[in-house]
Amino acid sequence: MIYLKNRTNRGWSRSDHYPDEPLIAEDEKQRFRDRILPILAASRGPVRQQLLQLIQRILHFDFPGKWPSFMDVTLQLLHANDPPSVLAGLQCLLVTCRAYRFKGNQDVGRGEFDKIIEASFPRLQQVCNELVNQESDEAGEMLHIALKAYKHATWVSLPSDKGYERSYGGCVTASETDCVQLELSNFLRQHEVNIGWCTIFLQTISKSIPASAMPEDVDERERHHWWKAKKWAYFNLNRLWIMLFV
Repeated sequence: MIYLKNRTNRGWSRSDHYPDEPLIAEDEKQRFRDRILPILAASRGPVRQQLLQLIQRILHFDFPGKWPSFMDVTLQLLHANDPPSVLAGLQCLLVTCRAYRFKGNQDVGRGEFDKIIEASFPRLQQVCNELVNQESDEAGEMLHIALKAYKHATWVSLPSDKGYERSYGGCVTASETDCVQLELSNFLRQHEVNIGWCTIFLQTISKSIPASAMPEDVDERERHHWWKAKKWAYFNLNRLWIMLFV
């Protein structure tokens, strides 16, 4: 796995950091793209996390042009009947949202991303409505990932040198060179859709934490997925409130 990660990082695209690294042939890249999502769905633990890092890097260079089937497979995983496949679909959607977040709302990629949101978020909302009423640690993990995907789908990074206003209700500084701003797609702005997501956030916030997520150690408690789900529910609801009412 370490070799695969290093080879992909160094040889997928020409890099100034590794100028002498031979590039991976296009036919090998295609075979890799075809196989990595089924492998992801069957993997567990640290291996899955490393695969997700590889996928996000490949998406940066190849999606959607050279990997048009990625979202089709992601949607198939989200609609699957077994939790491991749904979890893989949620993780694929999260890395997609992360990749597009940094394109900014002035980029043509934002239009592509809006179509992805319209295609995938109805199912994402259905999954969240099911998960919020469950108690297992697996459900907490999946809900945490889903709410984090919403966060990345509704925030874009904007260069601070372009004159964007830095304010609590609009653009919030992320570093000296960029800032982040809430940006809802037309689909997510629809009244019923917005109410549906706000309901999920409120249900997550008010949910009694399962006993398995209540260890005595406070630091360990904060690392549990159910608490992280609450964190992102608070975050998303707060940003929507500021955008709509402040």
